[in-house]
Amino acid sequence: MEDADGKKELKKVGVYVDEETWERMKEYTFRKHSTTRKLSREVREILKANLPLRLVKEGVRSLDIPTDRIRGEEVKDGRAEMPSSSTEIVKGMRARP
Repeated sequence: MEDADGKKELKKVGVYVDEETWERMKEYTFRKHSTTRKLSREVREILKANLPLRLVKEGVRSLDIPTDRIRGEEVKDGRAEMPSSSTEIVKGMRARP
């Protein structure tokens, strides 16, 4: 939700994080901003960045689409064959009246 000034209202939450991870987060924030006062902003940005990826993964799982890794050879084998090079196709298109 947004307030009267058009700014998003923030919700205060509590999370449990292991000490090593939290120390690494503080160090990352300090290196980026020369202060740890922007920890909340950095945590928000990480959450925002990862949310779409999780939603896509959940959507793919709900469609029962196999998510196993595919080798490059399998992609090459399943690729449609082009009748000719793109240069020949473009030349043919230009030759048409």
